[in-house]
Amino acid sequence: MDRTRSRFIERLREANAHDRLRVYSPVTMLGRTIIVHAKLTIIDDVFLRIGSSNMNNRSIGFDTECDLSLEASGAGAAATRRAINDIRTHLVAHWLGCSQARLEAAMGEARGLGKGIEALRAGGRCRLRPIEPKKLGPLSAFIATFHLGDPIQPGDSWRPWRRRAAIRRSIRALYDGRTRQARASHAG
Repeated sequence: MDRTRSRFIERLREANAHDRLRVYSPVTMLGRTIIVHAKLTIIDDVFLRIGSSNMNNRSIGFDTECDLSLEASGAGAAATRRAINDIRTHLVAHWLGCSQARLEAAMGEARGLGKGIEALRAGGRCRLRPIEPKKLGPLSAFIATFHLGDPIQPGDSWRPWRRRAAIRRSIRALYDGRTRQARASHAG
């Protein structure tokens, strides 16, 4: 999956217009990678998802998964945002090996989470290491391009050549749906 992850990180970086994307892996004090099997996503302190699914085709469309999502909206939005922010700050501070107050101070000084993490890393808090995409050789590029080992659904398990088109259709449908939603909210 490292090949697919490398391609995924590259695509995210291409879309990173505001230079806010950071991808890290926790490491031991000796610099050895810690493999964390937990899956947690926090987006803009508004959305939190925790569960068993991975960010790949197999997990989302092929395997059985169980996730819980929280969104800060409605009457309790402010309290939910604070709770999501606290979870995020607690976890990042844990992996950096510093207090939440120190992380919050670094974020304030650097004007953002990613830059705050980098400032703490520069000051010796090196337990989060950036994940850099690996350069893909011809075979690895082929595996990543056709998502070998990463089927979208049971029907394409033996037809990997169909995956790229299916992924493009899924992305287009998602984009079109969000575009329609945005237009409807601006019109109303």
